Amino acid sequence: MSSLRDLLARLDREGELCHVTAPVDRTWEIAAVMRKVLSFPADQRPALLFENVQGFESPLLVGLYTNRRRYAKALGLSTNDEVNERWREALDHPLPVQEVQGGPCKEVVLTGDNASIDSLPLARWTPDKDAGLFFTSQAVITREPGSDYVNVGTYRMQYRSRNETNLFVNPAQHVGMIFGQYEARGERMPVAVAIGADPAVTLVAPAKIPYGMSELEVAGALMGRPLEVTRGETVDLLVPASAEIVLEGYLEPGSRSTEGPFGEFAGVLSKSYDMPVFHITAVTHRRKPILQSFVSQKAPSESSLLRSVVLEALTLRTLRGLGIPAVAAHVPESGAAWYHFVVSIKKMHPAHPRMVMNAIWAAMPALAKRIVVVDEDVEPADAFQVEMAVATCVQPARDLTILEGYMGQIEDPSPTPGQEHMSSKLGVDATRKHPYPAVALPEPHYMQRVEDRWEEYGIKPLGD
Repeated sequence: MSSLRDLLARLDREGELCHVTAPVDRTWEIAAVMRKVLSFPADQRPALLFENVQGFESPLLVGLYTNRRRYAKALGLSTNDEVNERWREALDHPLPVQEVQGGPCKEVVLTGDNASIDSLPLARWTPDKDAGLFFTSQAVITREPGSDYVNVGTYRMQYRSRNETNLFVNPAQHVGMIFGQYEARGERMPVAVAIGADPAVTLVAPAKIPYGMSELEVAGALMGRPLEVTRGETVDLLVPASAEIVLEGYLEPGSRSTEGPFGEFAGVLSKSYDMPVFHITAVTHRRKPILQSFVSQKAPSESSLLRSVVLEALTLRTLRGLGIPAVAAHVPESGAAWYHFVVSIKKMHPAHPRMVMNAIWAAMPALAKRIVVVDEDVEPADAFQVEMAVATCVQPARDLTILEGYMGQIEDPSPTPGQEHMSSKLGVDATRKHPYPAVALPEPHYMQRVEDRWEEYGIKPLGD
């Protein structure tokens, strides 16, 4: 898809986009409606376009990525099975961006005193509990000082005024590493924020791409063509030309203000933090722009699905890059799409499962509090099969690995207060350690004979 609107047009034709024309209150109603939709089975969840947010002309798009089918469609793919391979190809062969003059994101250009975000229908995502209104789906674009390296990430932004937001800058994340360099120099950090950009940009921004690799170039490879970018009006940064909205501005070194709490992916409210202020110097957008937002909060959510998909691809790429064979990987949303990993292998050596664990912990030290390694005949995404493997293949004294004093993730509520960046790790070797008796199931040729005659039995699932 070459733009968000291209994708929405396709989803409209295929019945996956629901136009909500009833008036809705952004302070509670949008979040509550989305929670109801997230209670549906994943393949039955529509994307929602709220066209009548009270007090606003622009529509609000939420829930675009609440199932894997639409994730595949956003990349122009037919099946979920193709997504991992597309990600691996894109990471191995990123494409340089293509700079163009202007673009749809500059149909309206507002600078100086006219630069305002007050026309955008920002929502409160945890009613009565979040500290305020938040941007949640944006691609935040920064560049390392004195370097060509451009980083893109999705970091929450809390509304402060018509031309200011907070920007959540975690020192352990790439944006924090870059901002730390600007602060050490005593320099402002230029920032551009693309909202409703090309679908590939929106998918790559929340991903944990290795530091030094440009997400904009990976986005181009995901699309199969260079990403078209245009130069900012007030900052020397390149932004996706087809974005719905672009905010430009800077972070002031040494300046902080209170941000949060916010209902985060771990399912609880985050703490309040002192975070930098994003001073907005320009707002450019399409005519009647669509504000895209991700619904986060307690899983299942849009943000948890986005993390789950890309972390599976990154896990397989990491293992195979180290020469550690792996068949498949799954990062379940029930593990907040951060903390629980399952990997299947064709075991080559008794230490093979431990090698998998150590590689993931080294490559993603803040993630994967629990890693379960299973045999190749176990489907990692099938929780029943994984639980069965743990139940029948694990002896706790032999097969559990615990590491203490490891890196944690700041929004994990489980560490002792004051130790938020620390975590222990659990590895579970749920592979078979010796030959097992025959599986207690009918042989496949019997199952096929039943399949061939199924209509004759007249048996149907209840409810059909």
